[in-house]
Formats: sequence, structure tokens, C-alpha cells
Amino acid sequence: MSDYRISRLEVENFKSLVDFRMDLVKFTCLVGLNGSGKSTVLQFVDFLSELMRGNLSEWLMERQWSANDLCFWDESSKLIRFLVEITDIEGRHAGIWKGEFNTLLLKCEREELVFGDTKFKVFDNKFEASHTQKSYDITMDYEGSLLSKVRDPFLPEPVKRFRDFFRGSRTLELLSPRLMRQRTKGPSETIGRGGERLSAYLHDLLPEKRHAIESELKRVYPHFQKLATRELEPDVRVLEIVEDFQGKQFKTEARHLNDGLLRILAMITNSVSDAGLLVFDEIENGINPELVEFVINLLVETEQQVIVTTHSPMILNYLDDEVAKSGVIYLYKTNEGFTRSILFFSIPSLQKKLELMGPGEAFVDTNLLELFQEIDGLIKGEK
Repeated sequence: MSDYRISRLEVENFKSLVDFRMDLVKFTCLVGLNGSGKSTVLQFVDFLSELMRGNLSEWLMERQWSANDLCFWDESSKLIRFLVEITDIEGRHAGIWKGEFNTLLLKCEREELVFGDTKFKVFDNKFEASHTQKSYDITMDYEGSLLSKVRDPFLPEPVKRFRDFFRGSRTLELLSPRLMRQRTKGPSETIGRGGERLSAYLHDLLPEKRHAIESELKRVYPHFQKLATRELEPDVRVLEIVEDFQGKQFKTEARHLNDGLLRILAMITNSVSDAGLLVFDEIENGINPELVEFVINLLVETEQQVIVTTHSPMILNYLDDEVAKSGVIYLYKTNEGFTRSILFFSIPSLQKKLELMGPGEAFVDTNLLELFQEIDGLIKGEK
């Protein structure tokens, strides 16, 4: 498990994220109208992770995007500038990563990581690391961050841990039960962005982690007994669940399982992984109302940092007031089409409602179409 967390994101020119800033906590829940930029924020977090993996061409292909799709539609610049602030799990400042990504070349031409006295810098086709006190010419081709290619001996330990934090993040904003039902070739280190590698991942999972997943599933599916995987042919993995009804056990292959069970299985599987950061889009999709509390408790109580989006007031109602105050972020768009963020319960009208209502009730009682006027008044008052 990583000892880092993202505490702040700043970005210029990633889709609608223009001069955008957002603070994050251990559990961050994004709300807002359709088209406000919630999925875009998740995509940006996944983009940062892919910079550290160095597979931007494949990442774009998987999403059926071109490099031109990454920038704001009205910007002539092809650079994406970003800053990421990192804390340790106690909330103490640990470091900063900032860079400039060239969408034409699919790489960061400039970037800098600062962790106390430890520094790593890319500039003018060179890189330098403070612990070596030397600069090196960049002679290799790469995509994303140079850190995706530099060998460990050239990297200070804090920089390696930071790189691995992003490499190990799990973004499931493309999660699809249709993909999770697939028979897949293995092995796999993740379940995939859409869950398409689930059966291969579970097949090779350590027994203690599989047992942890099974224990969580038994809490919400009383007939569930265990997960079973098998090789249908060389390298092709099949996932089945075993259920008990009146002493008789039945196996059901993943392709016949319901959407809700598969989505919950994906969430549980990632919550017991070694990933330091989990990202889910619209977590209420396909989940029975009776299971929403279980899902929220799972994601709030996990040791990992979690970012989710939702349209459901029921999701918010299962959050403690303090978690809601610090972690529910409202996204909206300005008249120019830029996405902006504000703590939802820092808005005066929402603060008052939270004194009398639960977070979800306050959400339902608010006309989001009219909320921009109040936010705009707050911003003008600050100026």
C-alpha cells in the first residue's frame, strides 16, 4: 500500500479543465450536473497515471480518442500544464510534481519533482536527479513522463515511490459488466479499466486476497460461497461463482451474472489490492438500494485514497457529515465552458441545510440549475 495521497490538482488545457484547481482528501466524491466535468476529472487522474506508465498511444486508442481530443476545444496551445501536490497518509506535505505535456509528441518535455531536498528535473532534452549531482542527455524515445523509462538506480527513493503510486492506481471510470463477463487471457496485474481482465486477474490472485474478497461478498450475498476460476484452454481464464441453496452447490459463469454483483465484485477486488488510489465513475450504477450503504462503507473505510462520482442523493446520505463537508466537491461550468470546483457544503445555502438535513437530503433540496448564481456571487464577493 502506498504511503502517498494526492492533496491538490492543478491543470491547464486538459479538455474543459482550464485554469482548474481541486483539493482532494482520502475520500472525494464529485457531484454536479451532466456535462459539468466529473468524468473529465477522472480521465485526467487516469491520464497522470498513464504518464508514469508511458503508454499514451495505447491509452488513447483504448478510449478511441486522438491527441487533439485532450486539449480544450477553443485553445490553440497543444501543451497541457499540470501540478500535483502529494501528502503522506497523515496529511503532511510530501512533494510536488509539475510538468508540461506536448500533445503532438505525446510526452512531457518539461517536468520537475520536488520532495524536500530530493529533486528530479527534465529540461532541454536532459534530466538530472539531485542524488547523482549530474545531468544526463535524453537519448531514448518515450511517451508520457521520462520516469516511465528511467531505470531505478538513477532515481531517488521518494521519486520511485511516487512513480509507483501513480503506476499502481486503479481507474475504473470505463467499468462495464459486459466486459467483466468476458473469458480472458492471462496473466494480468489488474482487472483492466473496464473490468475486462477480471477473470485473469482473479485466477492468479494470492489466496489470502481471494479469501478477503470472498468474505466481503458473503456479507451482502448470503448464498455466495466462493470464487472459482479455471483454464478453459491454454491461457484462457473463466470466472465462476459458487452458491449454496439448501445444501446444494451451484456454479454460475461470469457471463450469466447480474450487473450489480459484477460491479460490487470489481470494487471489492480493487479495495483489497495494493493500489494506493482507486477511481470509480457513477458508483450507484446497477447497485440495489439495499447495497448502497455497504458500497459506501467499503470505499470510505478502505486504506486507499478514493475518488468517485455520483448523481445519487442516496450515496451522499450514507456519508457522515464530516466526510461530506471535506470530501463532496461540486463541479460546474463557467459561461466560457471551463470546469470549476467548490466544496459543496462550503456554499452558504448548503451549510444551512446540512444543519437540519442529511447530506443527501440537502442535495435533493437544492436546485443545481440555480446554484451557479450563488457560487458566482461568492466569487465576485471574494474579489
